[in-house]
Amino acid sequence: MPLETRRAYLNQQKMKTLLSLVAAGLLASTSIANASNEDLKDVATVVAKDQKVSLYLNQESGPVKVTLLDERGKVLAKSKIKDYDKDVVLPYNLENLPEGNYSLEVSSNEDQMIYDFTTTKSEFQPVAPKMMAYGKEIDNNSLRLTVIGLQEPGVEVTFREKFSNEVLLTEEVDQPEGFTKIYKFKNIDTSDVMVEIKDKKGTVKSLFF
Repeated sequence: MPLETRRAYLNQQKMKTLLSLVAAGLLASTSIANASNEDLKDVATVVAKDQKVSLYLNQESGPVKVTLLDERGKVLAKSKIKDYDKDVVLPYNLENLPEGNYSLEVSSNEDQMIYDFTTTKSEFQPVAPKMMAYGKEIDNNSLRLTVIGLQEPGVEVTFREKFSNEVLLTEEVDQPEGFTKIYKFKNIDTSDVMVEIKDKKGTVKSLFF
């Protein structure tokens, strides 16, 4: 192969290698961004009722900044939440604000989520389901249950053995809007436990661990 032809061939191979590395870098960046986006969505929940909106932050969300904006992008309220060892609720009362579109912006060092909602004096469009429940195993014998978005206080919580359906514990929690509580069990692994949560309207949520 002539020298000039060989040089041209080597240059083409170098360019292909560089383009491949750039493409791989872009794909890696996109994957990281998507994963971060899903993480923040999992730990931050917005619930709206009437002309009030509440932000629920799971303790695993870490430091975040929360900003309430109107439809023109004007900042109405701003908060900075540092590291904490329990779930946090940030309530906002919009009764004295005019009808229109609003946004709640939640951002961490790596991610940002924007929740859009519309409020009127006679009707409020919710941005999340009325009742939500989720739980997490703390260790083999204890777990944390969180219930949010209650329309009225009072939910029935029933723990059962997953396979036999035997009732292990049942109680009524009478707390407005939502609650977080740790449950401990003796002589049974939490992986063998399920829980049913029933609100005053008859809505039932079931969780398996």
